[in-house]
Amino acid sequence: MSVTTSEVSAVRILVVDDEPDIVEEIQESLEADGYSCEPAFSAQEARAQFIKDPSIGIVLTDIKMPAEDGLQFIEWLLSQYEGDRIFETAVITGHGSQDTAIRALRDGVRDYFQKPLDLSALFASVQKLEERVRKRREEARSTQIAPQLDSLNQAIASVSGELTTLRNQLGLPAQAPEIGSGTTSSVNLDRPEFEKLTARQREVVALVANAYSNYQIAYELGITENTVKLYVSQILHTLGLSNRTQLALAATRHALS
Repeated sequence: MSVTTSEVSAVRILVVDDEPDIVEEIQESLEADGYSCEPAFSAQEARAQFIKDPSIGIVLTDIKMPAEDGLQFIEWLLSQYEGDRIFETAVITGHGSQDTAIRALRDGVRDYFQKPLDLSALFASVQKLEERVRKRREEARSTQIAPQLDSLNQAIASVSGELTTLRNQLGLPAQAPEIGSGTTSSVNLDRPEFEKLTARQREVVALVANAYSNYQIAYELGITENTVKLYVSQILHTLGLSNRTQLALAATRHALS
């Protein structure tokens, strides 16, 4: 299956074997199916390639190689990078090495292939490995972004609360401050819809108004962060609001905090 450059997977594959013909065969087959491959002909060369290229997400390595075999190379990968980089591994074995391959699977290797290679089976496995890498990368990005968003929301809510307090102290009429494009000021926050909320939803609103992050709300109420996110989404929908800042402002005005 030929593909265009725009269809090439972002998950690169490191192909390691001391037999150049095997590396060439795998590389040509996978690149024809839309994958970008990096060849290496020894564990030492593979180490250098893996360190240099963070886009490598799949490692296919022969087990039996001189100096350092494939399993030793994978053990090094896992010991050095398992917590820092996202990748999946598979091994290639010769006839009579099935026991070694099974041991590799027990040690965390995802799949194995026997020589002579079945390229169709190899492609099917690589597709699954690619999907696992993509999913893990997305989860990692979400985990990294969520605390930043919570901190930002907390800071915005805190500033909004201080502005509301200052307005009250100065005797100024309540007014939603404009934020960003002005979406907050276009919403009428002086409404009685809070009566529609359940007791638990009102608890969540009070904590949002006090600049609690999702993690802190989950801890305080003894629920999961995902449940908190669901509550916040339901509350925003019920009140006709767009974001946590509007919710914090509205809650402050109605003295729910």
